[in-house]
Amino acid sequence: MTDAVRLAPHPDRDTAAPRHLLRAATRSAHDRVDAAFGAFDMATAEGYRRFLSAHQAVLPPLERSLAASSVEDHLADWPSRCRSEALAADLRDLGIDASADGGEAPVAAFSPAEVMGALYVLEGSRLGGAILARHVGAAADPRCRTATRYLLHGEGERLWPSFVSYFNASDVVRHSLPEVIAAARHTFSLFETAARDVAARFPEDNR
Repeated sequence: MTDAVRLAPHPDRDTAAPRHLLRAATRSAHDRVDAAFGAFDMATAEGYRRFLSAHQAVLPPLERSLAASSVEDHLADWPSRCRSEALAADLRDLGIDASADGGEAPVAAFSPAEVMGALYVLEGSRLGGAILARHVGAAADPRCRTATRYLLHGEGERLWPSFVSYFNASDVVRHSLPEVIAAARHTFSLFETAARDVAARFPEDNR
């Protein structure tokens, strides 16, 4: 391989690409989410229920708001990316009825930049799904080992790489990056708050 080929720029390695700028700007918020969800022992049925319950408090309302904000103008395959049904099915397998999740509550209207910020967080959350599913696979309760539709949703479909390509090329992101960053930080904060609320209600599950 020649030096010219080896050093040729690659869009996903460009540290100035919007995706990398956003990752740097939201690193601390992302770290706080990871720390909050670290309170749940994914190898136990109770820990996994609480993990999924925290996601249930945030994901369905977010997906409804995105749908109401013309998210398909950004991602035409949005219906195939939705995970609320997979999450509810996993919760049912674990004995939790997720049908009463505030579905009748008014949804927020997002600006295009807010849509992109929220999508960045939701689509990025897929990256750790396979790793978490392996932890769940170590659970003694067989219901946990089969309730991984949410964690493994879209496995093998390259949903994250296709989103990154769209995100980096988006005029909305390019022209409204501060608003995209603020929306991503807010979305991370929703997940952090939900995780901490669940952990506070069940402190015996904290590590």
